[in-house]
Amino acid sequence: MLYLPPIHPIGRSHRKGVNNSEECQSGDPGSPWAIGSDEGGHDAIHPELGTLADFEHFVAAARGLGMEISLDFAVQCSPDHPWVKQHPTWFSKRPDGTIKYAENPPKRYQDIFPINFDTEDRDGLYQALLDVVLLWAKRGVRIFRVDNPHTKPISFWEWLIATVHRDHPDVLFLAEAFTRRSA
Repeated sequence: MLYLPPIHPIGRSHRKGVNNSEECQSGDPGSPWAIGSDEGGHDAIHPELGTLADFEHFVAAARGLGMEISLDFAVQCSPDHPWVKQHPTWFSKRPDGTIKYAENPPKRYQDIFPINFDTEDRDGLYQALLDVVLLWAKRGVRIFRVDNPHTKPISFWEWLIATVHRDHPDVLFLAEAFTRRSA
């Protein structure tokens, strides 16, 4: 298996520098987990990494060598992600109306907006996330490494996995976990 972190366009707003520094130097690529820019969101490939056709060729070449591709599935967006403008209700707001950025104290991720699963447009959000997984599954991805699954509702994962498995029963979801094994 060859694991790929997010391969999507990276946001420019509040782009982070080395070691989550708020100062981004010229040439700093930003965090790949700050997904989305004018070039697209979760359904696009960062232009410096090639095209969808290049990706499909890459997947086929990996398969030819007996390897599978594992793609990171990070359910979050940069401030520049198309969903921020198209679906503002998918994000939590502060009292002043600005969108809340991600925090994992003491770290602050001003370049990443977490998804609000309590949105009134739950069906639209769920469908968009399903569409992302299905797009990559149709392009040959059979393993998804899920970023921070514990911050999303279990009911979402139950629905998503069951729905994906209807057409792609061989797709595997690997969950990032920060827990200890019980004794």
